[in-house]
Amino acid sequence: MLEILADNGTGRAFVVLFESGAYAAAARALFEALAGKTRALLCQSATVSDNNWQALSVSLESALAAAGIRQSSFISFGPASSLVQNLCLRDIKQVRGAVFIDASGRPHPTRTSRIIDAIESKLPIGLPFRSRLPGFDGRSFLQRIRCPVLVISSSRASSYQKEQAHMISRALPTSWYLELKSGEEALLTDKILEFAQLPAKRPMKNI
Repeated sequence: MLEILADNGTGRAFVVLFESGAYAAAARALFEALAGKTRALLCQSATVSDNNWQALSVSLESALAAAGIRQSSFISFGPASSLVQNLCLRDIKQVRGAVFIDASGRPHPTRTSRIIDAIESKLPIGLPFRSRLPGFDGRSFLQRIRCPVLVISSSRASSYQKEQAHMISRALPTSWYLELKSGEEALLTDKILEFAQLPAKRPMKNI
């Protein structure tokens, strides 16, 4: 369900995580760039769904334990970011920092979830129906993620992903937002390494 495709380099570990069939080329290019500077792991998960997100989260933790990773910085693409969000909630000590690229607060929302979203958006009482759904939805829990997080919208992000990126960035206690326009993808590695220099404890507040 989730596997480590490659593990190269030495030093502080960076885990690059993507969902099968999406962002594979971008994830591999980033992994290769990072592996030349530090230790990097390239991880691929199955398509994240309402039915398998918990199993994939456990599989991620097991794979990292087998690789001897006790703490790392995570770089996740698209819906796979929900697995890192869940890991932050389950055991924040494993996460030094996180980078969410074209992320969303929940993976592949179903038609039912979208209908409930429309209903809840008109109610002044939060997310009353969310606990009745089996899928992961990080919106109610993002304020509990206390590590530094860089939220990035790439040039391939959909309007939904851009909307989600702004929502995630606003909800997180310590987050930074970056939008990369077409042709700026080459800056990604440098931006991530620069961000990784932030202290894991008591980083500066949102800027």
